[in-house]
Amino acid sequence: MKRPLIIYRLKKAWLPALLFFLMVYFIYHLIQGQYGLLSWKRLQQHSEALTHKKELIEEQNTLLQDKVNRLKPDQLDLDYVEELVREKVGVYHLDDLIVH
Repeated sequence: MKRPLIIYRLKKAWLPALLFFLMVYFIYHLIQGQYGLLSWKRLQQHSEALTHKKELIEEQNTLLQDKVNRLKPDQLDLDYVEELVREKVGVYHLDDLIVH
């Protein structure tokens, strides 16, 4: 008599158990999965870091572009050229005061 009762209860409980495990599976992947909330947050932080790095590189690019423009033959900045010669080559006027 007990055996048919257990089989009856198992037959009745398999669908809710299956639905419960499917729900747990999908909730787990919603939070932890490759496209889950934690992964989304990690990608968002990575995107912010890359945006900041891009802004720094653009600022450096602007500075370098300004230096290049100052050295073009048609618009040569003689003060900048003199500054470069003093810095790179070490050529100074006799009356310059050098402070180390």
